[in-house]
Amino acid sequence: MPDRRLLAVLAALIVLAPPAVAHGAPSPAGAKATAAMQALCLDQGWRCYSPLQVQRAYGLDRLHRAGIDGRGTTIAIIMNPAVDIVRSVEDQSRLFGLPKPQVTVAYPAGEAPLGEAGEPNIDLQAAHLVAPRARLLFLAVPGAAVNHLYLQDEPLAKAVDAAVAAGADVISMSFGGVEQPYPKFRAALARAAAAGVPAVTGSGDHGVTLPGLSGRQVFYPASDPNVTTLGGTLLTLDARGRRFAPDLAWGPDAQGGASGGGVSGIFARPAWQRGVPGTIGTGRNYPDLSMLGAASSGLLIAFAREGDLVPAAGTSVATPLMAGVFALARQHAGRRLRHVNRAIYRLAREPRRHGIVDVVVGNNSASDAHDGRTTGGHMVQGYMAHRGYDLVTGLGTVHAPRFVRALARAAR
Repeated sequence: MPDRRLLAVLAALIVLAPPAVAHGAPSPAGAKATAAMQALCLDQGWRCYSPLQVQRAYGLDRLHRAGIDGRGTTIAIIMNPAVDIVRSVEDQSRLFGLPKPQVTVAYPAGEAPLGEAGEPNIDLQAAHLVAPRARLLFLAVPGAAVNHLYLQDEPLAKAVDAAVAAGADVISMSFGGVEQPYPKFRAALARAAAAGVPAVTGSGDHGVTLPGLSGRQVFYPASDPNVTTLGGTLLTLDARGRRFAPDLAWGPDAQGGASGGGVSGIFARPAWQRGVPGTIGTGRNYPDLSMLGAASSGLLIAFAREGDLVPAAGTSVATPLMAGVFALARQHAGRRLRHVNRAIYRLAREPRRHGIVDVVVGNNSASDAHDGRTTGGHMVQGYMAHRGYDLVTGLGTVHAPRFVRALARAAR
């Protein structure tokens, strides 16, 4: 996320107590808060978008008008707990005219101390803007399990199993670390896939590197074949959410970071990636798809405790966005989504017909400096986005009206 110190001057301008408004229309306070924050973003040299602009950009508003809004589905989110995350997503809903969120918080691995609120707020609010009538099951795990280079195996395995046991339809996991076997977590992800509960994660925010480690690194669970992995893109939208330029791969970004990508050193390339032009090596290639993630085109997130809006970025935004898309497809299908990755790569054989939009410009070279920026450390050569599959944006991004319906048919 961009440095919040730059945004503190707006706190007095933004009051998060607007009346409820019609679905899809901002309240007066929401419109004022958005305009104020977007002015500051532009002054800093980047753009930030409201949930309604993002809905329009991906065609989600069209699906919502058709009644495909996530009703009857459950999105499980695994992340550390934090103060006021439920109130924050409720504030988002009031500001932007979204349905009241249905949030349940559970602790599948036992007590978990409160941590930073940024990531939990991103996860809940991004999923909610895509599937506003889906239930949100927030599975709180210790921050140490998800916020370090080396993940904690057992708490994450318990969280995945708890999501399946609770009847979740998709699992959102906006975290990752160095690729390791993680036997319990890996087995739980395989059980979820077998049960028809797809899991979504991000490809990382540091290009082909990880902070504090030198050279190219591989990110997990991004490299797991039982997970759909999302890269990040930069969107250029007008005030109504309409594109006036094609999406770009995220990175290198003047605001920091780049979309992750790489080849697993543990997992062999799965059958659904074999023969796909653009894949390399013998391991599982990632990412698979991409959505909004670039630091220069953030998503506005509500923070109730501070009383402000803040632009959020990273594949941590793309992940819950796609989890919401999967929930819409689950609703439309009327059954669980099975073999999701296999279905996605089959749909990509006719991308235009099935709502997969290629992203052909950009790269994910990055510095291996601790801050993940393009200054300091050593520049590590990444991959180039190009026509077809690449290790920056995967198969591309999505046009939700076509993609949701196609995935609903194909994921069996």
